[in-house]
Amino acid sequence: QTKHYSPSVSGYSLKNSGDSYVTYSMMSKSFPASHYVRNGSATYTVYYVKNQSTTIYYKYSNGNTAATSKTMTGNPNNTFSVTSPTITGYTPSKTSVSGKYGSASQTVYYYEKTYTVSFNANGGSGAPSSQTKSHTKTLTLSSTKPTRTGYDFKGWSTSSSATSASYSA
Repeated sequence: QTKHYSPSVSGYSLKNSGDSYVTYSMMSKSFPASHYVRNGSATYTVYYVKNQSTTIYYKYSNGNTAATSKTMTGNPNNTFSVTSPTITGYTPSKTSVSGKYGSASQTVYYYEKTYTVSFNANGGSGAPSSQTKSHTKTLTLSSTKPTRTGYDFKGWSTSSSATSASYSA
């Protein structure tokens, strides 16, 4: 069957996405009652709806812009889904945002990741208490040194089986 494609109209979407093209079988047909005259008509109406927009803002917890905002524009009868951008060292309040086009704007907040640094005296005693490190800030390790009979403390490592220290107290 021949397909007749629906025209694009700037700022509008097809109300029914199935109307992107029209075929003869989709049309309403009307033929006169006469057996001699076969002239008739066939029609199909395509409806459009005005596109609507929704903006997604990406901000740090302090309110500063974390990433460029995204404006989603489309048919208000349809939904969108957008994955939040990845920002190293930060966790988004929403990993994705979805909704209908034209819905209220949404804001995704990014919170700085924190890490717990804990100390293992590796058979000794007197290890310092755990410390919290923020991703963007330098952490000065505790100056507390553990003790272990027969050993000299050389520093800290990320593995209890390390043979050399990666960090000093």
